[in-house]
Amino acid sequence: MIPTAVFTLLGLQLLSCVVAVSIYPRQLQEPGDDIPVNTFARITSSDELRWQLCYQDKEAAESAVIECAKLNAPLDYTNPSDPRVAKLAIVRARRSKHEYREQEPCFLNPGGPGGDPIQLLLTFGDLPPFCGDSTDLYAVVPRAVGATWPPAPCFRDNQTRSAWVTTFTKEFAVATEDSLGAIDAAAAAAADDCFSVSGDVMPHMGTVSTARDIVHVADRLGFRKLNFYGTSYGTVLGTTLAVLFPDRIGRMVLDGVVDANAWWSVKTAAGSLEDADLVLEEIHQQCSDAGKERCPLWAPGGPTAIKERLLEANRRIKEAPLEVPGLGQLTYPLWARSMFLLSYAPSIFAKTMTALAAQVLSGVPGEEVRSVTTVSMWEPEPPLVDPNTGLVNGAEGLMMISCGDGNMRLPHVDDEILKGFLRESAPVALFGGPSWVITQITCARHKIAAKERITRKLENIQTSPILFICNTADPSTPCSGAEVMHAAFPGSGLLRLDVVGHTTQNSGTNMTCVTDWVRKYVGQGILPPDNTVCEGNQDLFAA
Repeated sequence: MIPTAVFTLLGLQLLSCVVAVSIYPRQLQEPGDDIPVNTFARITSSDELRWQLCYQDKEAAESAVIECAKLNAPLDYTNPSDPRVAKLAIVRARRSKHEYREQEPCFLNPGGPGGDPIQLLLTFGDLPPFCGDSTDLYAVVPRAVGATWPPAPCFRDNQTRSAWVTTFTKEFAVATEDSLGAIDAAAAAAADDCFSVSGDVMPHMGTVSTARDIVHVADRLGFRKLNFYGTSYGTVLGTTLAVLFPDRIGRMVLDGVVDANAWWSVKTAAGSLEDADLVLEEIHQQCSDAGKERCPLWAPGGPTAIKERLLEANRRIKEAPLEVPGLGQLTYPLWARSMFLLSYAPSIFAKTMTALAAQVLSGVPGEEVRSVTTVSMWEPEPPLVDPNTGLVNGAEGLMMISCGDGNMRLPHVDDEILKGFLRESAPVALFGGPSWVITQITCARHKIAAKERITRKLENIQTSPILFICNTADPSTPCSGAEVMHAAFPGSGLLRLDVVGHTTQNSGTNMTCVTDWVRKYVGQGILPPDNTVCEGNQDLFAA
C-alpha cells in the first residue's frame, strides 16, 4: 500500500494539498452539536498568550509540555485603523521544566503552502535538531490554514469543496491538450467562488502577513530574537522573515530551499522543476544496479533500457487508461501526478514507482496500481469549522496563499495562453511539467493579490547568518534555489546532501553529517565551509 502521507503537503502545487490531507488539530464532536468543532474552538482568543494543555494523547507530550493558545493579531497590519482581527492558533512544545526560558523560541513551518506546522511540532522527536536539542518549539498556524481565524475558504459547503477536490484529483490531476479548456473553466469557477466567499479577507492571507504574525507572537512572548526552521515553502516564509525583520533573526535553518525571487515573480516551471527528471535518472541507474529481484522495472540493457520502459508505460497510459476491477481506472492524469508526488521520497517509493510502471506495461494491475486508484477516490477529512460562521479553512488554502503571493494572475485567459502554458511547462519534466500547468491555470484565474508582497529582488540582505540545505537532485526545490538564496544573504552557509528527493527529511539516509553541521550552527554559530557536501549513500532499492 502507498501511505496517504506521501500525498500530503508535498509540494508547491495545487494538488499536493488536495489529496488525502490530514488536517490538524483533531476534531471533537460534542453531544448535541450540529457542527463539528476543533480543539481551538474551545479556546478564547485574547490580546495576550494564555496557554492551556492540549494534545496530551500525542507521543510528543511524553517528552515536552504541549500547550495551545489563541492570540489576537491585526487582520491588516498596514492599516492600524482597521478593527478586524485575526485569531492565531498556536501550539508550543515546552521542552524545559521551567515556566520560562531565556533561550529564543524556534518557530516551525513544514511548507505547502497550506501545511499545518502543528503536525511537524508534534513529531519533533523524529527530526534532526534543526532547532537545537532543548529549545522550545512554536507552531503558528498560517492564515487560510487549519484553526487560524478568520477562515478563507473558496466554498461555502463541503459538497462544493468535495466536488472540486474530486475534479482536481481524478479528472485534472495534470494538464493535457484535450483537458485545457475544462481545467480553465473549473479554475475560473473556483476563483469566482473564492472571491465571492472570502474576497474581503483574501488580501490578508499571504506570506508577508504570516511572517508578521510570527513576529507578533515573539513580541508577546517577550523575545527580541527568534529562531526558525522551515522546509520547502517554509523556506519562503523564512526568507520573508529575514527580509522584513533582519534584526530579529537568531538561528535559521532552511531545508529544500525555494528561490524566493522566483516565488514572488514566477511565471514558468523551468526553475523549480529543473531537477525533477534527474531524480528519475537516479532511479533508472539504481534499478539497473539492483537487478530484477529488487526492481520490478528491471530489464537488461542498463539504465537506458529501464528509462525506455518507463517512457513506454507513460505512452501507453496516455493512449488508454488501465482498467482496475472494482475500482475504476488508472488514468494518465492520476498516473502522472502520482509518479511526480512519489518522486519526492524515492528512498521510500522508488520500488513503488517502478512497480506501477511494470504493471502498466503488463496491463495487470497489482497492489500499487490499486492503491493509487483508491487514493483518487479519497477525500480530505472533514475540515475545521468556525463555530461562528460555519465556514472552514480547506485544502484551497494553498491556492489562496501561492496565487495571492505570486505574479501569475492574468486579466484575460484564452486558448492561446492555455496552450502556451502547456507548451512551455509540460516538456520541463516528464511528470512534474504537466502538473505545474494546473498551478499556472489556477493562479492565472485567481482574482486578488496579497496586499503585502515582496516586489524587489532579494540581494545583499544583511541579517544573522542563515544555514541553507539542499539535496543534490530535488524534484521541486533544486539546489539552484539554495544557491540563489545563499548569494542573496551574505555570510550565510550552504550545505548539500548528496541524495535525491525533496528535502533532507525524505532522503532515507544516514543524517549524521547533516545533523553534525546543524548542531554546530545552532549551538555555536559555525557554518560549513564553501562547497561542503554530505555523502548520502542512498540505496533506493534496499532489500
